[in-house]
Amino acid sequence: MRATEENRQLQLQTLEVCHRLWRSVTDSGGLSQTLEVCHRLWRSVTDSGGLSQTLEVCYRLWRFVTDFGGLLQTLEVCYRLWRSVTDSGGLLQTLEVCHRLWRFVTDSGGLSQTLEVCYRLWRFVTDSGGLSQTLEVCHRLWRSVTDSGGLLQTLEVCHRLWRFVTDFGGLLQTLEVCYRLWRFVTDFGGLLQTLEVCHRLWRFVTDSGGLLQTLEVCYRLWRFVTDSGGLSQTLEVCYRLWRFVTDSGGLSQTLEVCHRLWRFVTDSGGLLQTLEVCYRLWRFVTDSGGLSQTLEVCYRLWRFVTDFGGLSQTLEVCHRLWRFVTDSGGLLQTLEVCYRLWRFVTDSGGLLQTLEVCHRLWRSVTDSGGLLQTLEVCYRLWRFVTDFGGLSQTLEVCYRLWRFVTDFGGLLQTLEVCYRLWRFVTDSGGLFEHYINEA
Repeated sequence: MRATEENRQLQLQTLEVCHRLWRSVTDSGGLSQTLEVCHRLWRSVTDSGGLSQTLEVCYRLWRFVTDFGGLLQTLEVCYRLWRSVTDSGGLLQTLEVCHRLWRFVTDSGGLSQTLEVCYRLWRFVTDSGGLSQTLEVCHRLWRSVTDSGGLLQTLEVCHRLWRFVTDFGGLLQTLEVCYRLWRFVTDFGGLLQTLEVCHRLWRFVTDSGGLLQTLEVCYRLWRFVTDSGGLSQTLEVCYRLWRFVTDSGGLSQTLEVCHRLWRFVTDSGGLLQTLEVCYRLWRFVTDSGGLSQTLEVCYRLWRFVTDFGGLSQTLEVCHRLWRFVTDSGGLLQTLEVCYRLWRFVTDSGGLLQTLEVCHRLWRSVTDSGGLLQTLEVCYRLWRFVTDFGGLSQTLEVCYRLWRFVTDFGGLLQTLEVCYRLWRFVTDSGGLFEHYINEA
């Protein structure tokens, strides 16, 4: 036993020596060393009362106590070794240096550092039993094992580098700080953190073969490749900032937590998760040229521009909350899963998806002044106000369920596709749609 422990310590020491040697070789000009000195000095200056240092001590002590069998330490060794081996040319190290330097320069007043301290302290206090720590260990180990060829690591490097290059003025970083701070303040009782832990654990358990992880890698890579000019990234920043500004009282955040928790509880067997994976994979495969992604970006941007006062966002929150409250037994959620699965199975060649893309694009082009969007908002608001007891919602559920049961062979769905396609082809200039709206 003692010899095994000595060998383990020797391996750990050897890895640390190799890691420091690699940093010394690839650190041209001493940039990494200089940054580390500045970072430690900045922490020493802005650490009033020694809070950051105390937290780091408690965190390391907690890891030492709860690390039975040395799993966490072994994983950290494997992870650093894997990064050292696959980091050809020192790209990963250079990016980390640039990222820390950028955070150091744009962190006026130490807001980012203070938030990180509070966030880690909050995780330390509410992590009874070390569940969050154990999950993080399992997640990193699973990524290390299934990341053949370092694709996931390479993608992460490219993604962070792209964010660093296109983040003029530090807007993205500032938004991330505000978002995490807002989550920290409004997360009474640690519900949001607990839900995130359960969600990641559920994904880890039901992700046999690493399909979900592989899909996420492909999806992020595809977004990175087709996002020329950073439009998608800019839109995401604006959208999250807009939600942060107009979410007074944290209603949107609370609803999202309840919705994810409800999905987690009622998702027996991981059907909903599997369907989401298949659906995203199908969109990724049939989206030649990135048309679907471009349309989604334009559609969200158009909603953001024409949504004065946050009416559309407020309505969406109320609609989801109303569905959550009146969906006893999860019937509506189950139906949505069955409906999407049925569309996925019977949509040979991606015709239905292509039609949906064309339809949304056509609506975006011909909707001058946002009239169609405003009308849709008013219509949904009117249904929400006049739907006492959820009668309209219940009827819609029964109707969709009846269509699903009696639609053998997908005839009704195919007919609907042909009908919408025929309207799209023969409706030159949007005359028919304009006539319906006027009526």
